[in-house]
Amino acid sequence: MQNNYLTKNAVTVSASNSAFAASADFICDGTNDQVEINAAIAALNQGSTGIKGTVYLYAGDYFLSDKIFLKSSIDIIGMNKYDTRLQAGFNGAPVFITVNNSFQDTVVQFSRLSNFTIQRNYSEEIETYSPPYAIYGWFDHCVFEKLRLDGFSQAGISLNPDNNEGLYGYVNIVQECEITNNPVGIYMNEKCFDSYLLSNNIGSSSKNIVIAGGPIRILHNHLDGNSPQQPDYNIYSDRDVRSIVIANNIIENAKKGGVYITRDSKNDSDPNYFTNVSINSNLIRSENMLAADTYNYIDFVSDGNNPDMRNKGIAITGNLFEQRQGNVLKHAINLENCDNCTITGNDFSIEGAISSYLPLIKTTNCTDVQICSNANYPDPNVITEALITDADYIQINNSKFVGSSSSSGKKGQICYSEGFLYICVGTNHWQRVEIKDFLPD
Repeated sequence: MQNNYLTKNAVTVSASNSAFAASADFICDGTNDQVEINAAIAALNQGSTGIKGTVYLYAGDYFLSDKIFLKSSIDIIGMNKYDTRLQAGFNGAPVFITVNNSFQDTVVQFSRLSNFTIQRNYSEEIETYSPPYAIYGWFDHCVFEKLRLDGFSQAGISLNPDNNEGLYGYVNIVQECEITNNPVGIYMNEKCFDSYLLSNNIGSSSKNIVIAGGPIRILHNHLDGNSPQQPDYNIYSDRDVRSIVIANNIIENAKKGGVYITRDSKNDSDPNYFTNVSINSNLIRSENMLAADTYNYIDFVSDGNNPDMRNKGIAITGNLFEQRQGNVLKHAINLENCDNCTITGNDFSIEGAISSYLPLIKTTNCTDVQICSNANYPDPNVITEALITDADYIQINNSKFVGSSSSSGKKGQICYSEGFLYICVGTNHWQRVEIKDFLPD
């Protein structure tokens, strides 16, 4: 090991099989390689006024038997996500974790992990070992990019778990990662604010992404149900969320649903939760759901008896819904106990027996819902704006005068003006009935 690393803001670490290993500041021997990596981090972590910088990992295989402790303002960067490989052969703890020198949970700030693989060690003699997470802890203004995370028992990444009330983080970014063979790809927990999931490819057996809190932007990801493990859900939350944007993703082939969001009782007194969820410009599709006529592509479900538990402010716009084959969906969109909702400009490209899953859009006990300008293929006669509700009224806010029975209109449209209620019974064919005051029964 050379001793010049204290005079610069970067150190190098080589694996036992790295090319040019002798030139590195820290040289691993293929056993307990976390010791050298932790030493490299410690060399840069000389206290709040000391040197901070980057640990560079040469291409090669690093064999880990214990944790790596992340520190603020220290980046860890490999050659690329395929040639720098960290292989974990232990149980019971994450590979990368955030703790201080007293092994207490702490927040890591302004750090970056980039360009390497973290995977369970699949070698035969220790193949039963599987750490719970590749990356776990509390982060603030951190970036996780171009990583490959494979084979963990709980999740690839878990950011800012809510079991420590004093730890929060902002503007964390997970981008361009390949996350496979884990029950959950990414946990974005409720102590993770103003954060981003960008351009990741995620395949997992239970849920691709689990979210809570917010704001969170989920953009340009491939949530891959074609991976060897078909997930139950692509995007899932049973906690309280707010200000969530889900846009320009490929969301495919989950067994039970593309997006499933519900409420629990943790923050049932906070009306700011479950506000402003936008799902737009996604491709949402399935080839084979777990059972026919049972599950929906998008679900918003909550307790309608508690006004603070209702879903508020939902926009589902400009998405392409596609059913290819296999077990068909029950509804494309299902909203229960929702207020202030817009479902517009979506395209339903559905193959198979259309009648088995009408209506494509269902609402139950919802208020202020706008459903318009949705389209269906291959049968343009299917009514995609079908509304089923168990509310005791439907409110049409604006009146419309229909001049004659041959006025322009589409079959099924209903409107009213002073004195009349109009129903369009066929293309450009209206009928009306007189409406007037009446006495109590």
